[in-house]
Amino acid sequence: MNNTQIIEQKLLNMELDVGIVEGRVKSRDLVSIPLIDDMLVLACGQNHLFFGRHTLFINELNGHDFVKREPGSGTRELFENFIVRHGLDIHTVFEESTPDSIKNAIQINNCMAVISIRLLEKEIQNGEMYVFTGPHKEWNRHFSFVYHKDKYLTDSILRLKEIVSSYNDVEEIRKLPGGKLVDS
Repeated sequence: MNNTQIIEQKLLNMELDVGIVEGRVKSRDLVSIPLIDDMLVLACGQNHLFFGRHTLFINELNGHDFVKREPGSGTRELFENFIVRHGLDIHTVFEESTPDSIKNAIQINNCMAVISIRLLEKEIQNGEMYVFTGPHKEWNRHFSFVYHKDKYLTDSILRLKEIVSSYNDVEEIRKLPGGKLVDS
C-alpha cells in the first residue's frame, strides 16, 4: 500500500505486476483501467464541533485542524485543489500515509480529514465518526487497475481484475448517515 506516485514508479521498474491506484497515472507506458467508483468524504470524530450537523458551509472549515495524506497521494491532490478553489485557510497538523493513522488523528487528536467513505463504514455505523459529502460530487473518484503496457497478463492477474471489479457497488455505502458540505 502506497501512494499513486510510488506505485507508478514500481510498475515502470517492473517491481510490481499490477497496481490499484486512486490517482491519475502519468506515464504513457502504463495501462490504466478505471474499475471502482469511490467517493471521498470530510470526516470528523464524535468530539468534534461539527459532529452530527446536517449542513456544513465550506467557509466554516477555515482555521480547523486537518490530517492529510502524504505528498504524491491522489486523495491529497484532490483535497488541495479543493482548498485552493475555495480559498480556504486550514491547519495541516499531521501528514499520514495509512488509513489507520488518519483515523487515529481524527479520533484522538480531533482533526478532520478527507478520506474514502469505504474506509470508515464501521466507524460511521458505530457513531464514532461523522462524515460530510462534498459539493457537486467533486470528490467522486475512481480506482484504476494499472499495469505496464508490456506486461503479460496471466490468469491470476485477470482473476484479480475480476475480484477488484466486484467492489464497485457504492449504493449501500452512500446510504450511511452524514451531512452535506455546501457552498457558502
